Amino acid sequence: MSETDFDVVISGAGSIGLVSALLLAKHKFKVALIDPKPLDAICKVDDTRNIALMQSSLNVLKYLGVFDQFLELSRPLRELRIVDATNRLIRAPEVLFKAADLDLEYFALNIPMGAILTTLCAELENYDHIKCLFGQQILHCDHLPNQLNLTLS
Repeated sequence: MSETDFDVVISGAGSIGLVSALLLAKHKFKVALIDPKPLDAICKVDDTRNIALMQSSLNVLKYLGVFDQFLELSRPLRELRIVDATNRLIRAPEVLFKAADLDLEYFALNIPMGAILTTLCAELENYDHIKCLFGQQILHCDHLPNQLNLTLS
């Protein structure tokens, strides 16, 4: 396989693209990760959004070996309240679910998105099977019987 041949090409280095690249590279797939933004824009620490990651997503972070880096920054989601916010005459009653009722410490962890992006970006350099092509756009894609040929900017 040459320097420009890949098993998988991922277009977009958001959190899903980053996690996908890391998971595939962990299994020795040769991955090209392409994003039109430069690395510093992808891994923006000042992203103030939070995301609630449920247990299955947290297990992926554990598998990648980065979970502990988020634990200190996160806040547990121990209760889920379901509210009918419609304007109907008869509305469903409010329901409160508690993680403790299911013998769970929490349903999910609220984690700052900036921390997730920064940590995942830093993890890229630990994998020889990932080639990061940041600041590149896919301009053209030729579909051949057994491969795709991509032209980048």
